[in-house]
Amino acid sequence: MSLTRVRLGSTDPPLKAWFSVPNHVATVRDLKKSLCADIDALHDVTPDRVTLLLDEFELLDDSPINVLRDGDLLLVQCRQDQTRTKSAKRKAEESGLLRNRPMSCLCPNTLQMLIPRARKLDAASSPAVD
Repeated sequence: MSLTRVRLGSTDPPLKAWFSVPNHVATVRDLKKSLCADIDALHDVTPDRVTLLLDEFELLDDSPINVLRDGDLLLVQCRQDQTRTKSAKRKAEESGLLRNRPMSCLCPNTLQMLIPRARKLDAASSPAVD
């Protein structure tokens, strides 16, 4: 296999780097494992939570690595784990933002928008400490 270098980009975690695909990598799943093992910014991420996009299309785990060409730009996205989503829901419920709303109508993106508002409300309702 010839040397294949890919460009990696991500906003969360912040990442902008070149990566040389190791010779032992045969599938996209193998590439995800290699990225999580070799790149410091991805050490805390498990490969099953990583999504790789090429030209705005997801690379499927079982795809052979030869779908990549030298110099391709891969967008790396890390999915949130479920515990963070549940925690966000719990915070929003406790703040009173979700009263009278069925939980089934709220998606994680909606909850992420509500949390900062809940913090502002909590800060405004807390008495000032001198």
